[in-house]
Amino acid sequence: MNKKSASALVWASVITGVVGMFVMSSAAGFVLYVVASILSVVPLGSGPRVLRIAAAVSIISLTFAYHGYPAFAKELAAYRKHAAIRSIKVPAQSTVESQGKR
Repeated sequence: MNKKSASALVWASVITGVVGMFVMSSAAGFVLYVVASILSVVPLGSGPRVLRIAAAVSIISLTFAYHGYPAFAKELAAYRKHAAIRSIKVPAQSTVESQGKR
């Protein structure tokens, strides 16, 4: 792998991890931490300096993702419950009933 490409991936993973810290949504933060860890795993085979930086970023991102998973699961469960309630079809009223209410 090109050194510039490895460096760009490491910096992208660092930036993605930092953005994940500032996002208010636990689901978005979890996804950003996972993306940051994936971006930092890719350049692991490209040299000793980049290897250490990428490994550190990967471990930090995975730690944050592990720590944020319960909040992510709670938010996902609330969303699923809300979506299930909203997806129940309400029976349509007949035109006679709706005219009678006016």
